[in-house]
Amino acid sequence: MLHLGKDLFSGPARELLDRRGELVVEAEEATQLDVVARLAREAGYPVTQEDHSLRIVCPASFAEALDRRAREVGATHIAIRTKEASLEELFLAMLKGDH
Repeated sequence: MLHLGKDLFSGPARELLDRRGELVVEAEEATQLDVVARLAREAGYPVTQEDHSLRIVCPASFAEALDRRAREVGATHIAIRTKEASLEELFLAMLKGDH
């Protein structure tokens, strides 16, 4: 993927899509969301809180490790689902340098 003559990405399309997914984490208790947010930030991923859920920009493969770590520290009532970014979202993130 090129922009203004600069190489933004080179590789298989699947690798591009895997780079910019999101996890959406929901929990009934705010304290459990706080635990998950801390774990995600410690792993180096940006977290945004929205009402009773979190959005974590990370590869989908992080879901399993996040779930395991959360359960180890007592956050047992959480639901994690993946959301893949569209190609347009990926391109715009790369233009902003957010990749």
